[in-house]
Amino acid sequence: MINDSLTIATALVSLFVIILVFGSIYYSYVTTKKNMRILARNSILMSADDEMLELCKKIMNIDPNACPLLDGDTSKLIKADPEKLKMLLKNHLKNLEEKV
Repeated sequence: MINDSLTIATALVSLFVIILVFGSIYYSYVTTKKNMRILARNSILMSADDEMLELCKKIMNIDPNACPLLDGDTSKLIKADPEKLKMLLKNHLKNLEEKV
């Protein structure tokens, strides 16, 4: 009887752990997919505007590991608004310059 209870408890815990692992993998997949959509949309906006391109180059010169179209508040950009994106890039550049 004890063996059966222990087996069932172990099976339930194992099942719970497997569900957590797969849930974590799925959440990571969804987050990555969302970030790629944001990056693609913002890249299209940036390629059409020379000022945004220059801002991104300045950010990359200060921090080569930065992703200016995703880092900071730009990842919260909901609508494709070029003026808002420029403002967020300028704020991101200012924050990087203050850190240096």
